[in-house]
Amino acid sequence: MFYLLSGPAILDTKLVALGPHQTRFTEQSQLVTCILCQEEQAFSVDNKAMVLAAFIQRSTVFSKNRAKIIQDPENYDPLIMHPDLACGTHTGSCGHIMHAHCWQRYFDAVQMKEQRRQQRLRVHTSYDVENGEFLCPLCECLSNTVIPMLPPPRSLYHRLDFSDQPDLAEWISVTGQQNRALNELEAEKISTDESETPRQVNIPEGFRPSFQPKNPYSDSIKEMLTTFGTATYKVGLNVHPNEQDQRVSIMCWASCAYTIQTIERILTDEERPLFGNLPCRQDDCLKSLTRFAAAHWTVCPLTVVQKHFSRLFKSIVPQEDGQESQSILDIDMFHLMVSLVLSFPAVQCQDFSGYSLATGDLHLFHLVTMAHIVQIMLTSCLEEDGMEQECSDGEEEHAVMSLYRTICQCTGSTPRWSSGWHLYRAIKVAVLPFLRCSAVFFHYLNGVPPPTDLPVSGLSQIEHLCTYLSLPTNLISIFQEKPQVTEAMINSWCKHKEVRRFVTGERTVIRVRECQVLFLAGKTKGCFYAPPYLDDYGETDQGLRRGNPLHLCKERFKKIQKLWQQHSITEEIGHAQEANQTLAGIEWQHL
Repeated sequence: MFYLLSGPAILDTKLVALGPHQTRFTEQSQLVTCILCQEEQAFSVDNKAMVLAAFIQRSTVFSKNRAKIIQDPENYDPLIMHPDLACGTHTGSCGHIMHAHCWQRYFDAVQMKEQRRQQRLRVHTSYDVENGEFLCPLCECLSNTVIPMLPPPRSLYHRLDFSDQPDLAEWISVTGQQNRALNELEAEKISTDESETPRQVNIPEGFRPSFQPKNPYSDSIKEMLTTFGTATYKVGLNVHPNEQDQRVSIMCWASCAYTIQTIERILTDEERPLFGNLPCRQDDCLKSLTRFAAAHWTVCPLTVVQKHFSRLFKSIVPQEDGQESQSILDIDMFHLMVSLVLSFPAVQCQDFSGYSLATGDLHLFHLVTMAHIVQIMLTSCLEEDGMEQECSDGEEEHAVMSLYRTICQCTGSTPRWSSGWHLYRAIKVAVLPFLRCSAVFFHYLNGVPPPTDLPVSGLSQIEHLCTYLSLPTNLISIFQEKPQVTEAMINSWCKHKEVRRFVTGERTVIRVRECQVLFLAGKTKGCFYAPPYLDDYGETDQGLRRGNPLHLCKERFKKIQKLWQQHSITEEIGHAQEANQTLAGIEWQHL
């Protein structure tokens, strides 16, 4: 089924963002203007690369474990993101567009200018050229790389004939066979024992592991895919750039997931709509970042991305070899879903059995959604005493209690929940951020317009999100479609030796000692910022000299919190140092 929708026709159709019944929407060709040469160009896969100025930074905004740091970044494995989100990689952009070659000339000129400075005249500036930083040529926003702009990558691979697509059980079986075949072929290739007789590798019907897909992108775009990917790897792991490192693609997927989570949290906190309310620069950034992350596998060795997918797949689907995988309590499910979906084309491109990429996307999303619901049931706090039940238990509530009892039986624990209504409500509250983030991800990945009737807040969003994401509105029913498969997965997840361990956080109170706010970004960058504590006259008491009682100003505190959530601290420091050069001489690391 193929739809070409434009304009008013969209309003009369239930929009679906993924799966075989995904709404087909042809994105209009967009003309963009380079801010450096003023030339207009439509960005496409075979044209010169157009890029957005961007800033990548390591982030602990979501961290639930501030003491956790990467001890050995050179050997650190970032494939599976822990739910504590101790350190993420955030990408932001001012939204200004350039030709890639125009940007390269501009950046080279900035570097040459800095090199010509006499050593005695050189002072710390608001940007560090040696670390790849520069100011946007138009708005002077701090940047350290550029993101290539791309059309929807999935449109290059989607099949239009979706007849005879496999159900979840069949798809898991076939994908598992394909993974095993790839692993066995790789093991044969790297074997150094020439006397060893080659083993017979069982290759599934229609699977061609020797096939090498053609890269659809121009040389200019491929170069920018490598450039931005390497920058993400370098900043995210705090290591030297190495475009050959196998972790580059992993860091690209992780930055995409983390940035989407950041935007979703901001919109939730400010009670703003999930779609249609983002500034243009954030909208362009998310679109370019998602499509870049989806296209990056095309510039990586195919076997590397296939190994990543195989390991990710093993983390959620029980394996016949009996090896214990990662506990689902140690996985951030949105990061896992993004990485699975974005690495899957490296396997699917060699599948000529007729199974579509869209079908794989849907099954992967359903698998991770089920794992997330089980994860929530295992760790959710009892809330029955805090809220009156609004209605009697119905079909959905009985289904969720049945699932809950199965989980308790697998873990050997005593059921804590007695009300299906309370439990199902707790699940919906906890799963909502995942569904919202997923809707944003698939919207930008596949280019399907967002639902126009999505409420701003509340659990009523779930029904609309489920329709958009090809999920049943009764979330528990996805466990009932193929009970034998889901029972095996639940059993595998719940009997893991680490499944009963989960981390609880403690909340502490801050006594006001000094009415001063200091922003820091490394050893050479910092600035002071207006504090959120005011006296009865609405004034700050710098250094508590007057001794007037101070009260927290919620508006000022929210402003600081917003700067922090939006990862704009470094940008704020840059503007402050550009406006006041005396700040450049301060040794901020000693404050």
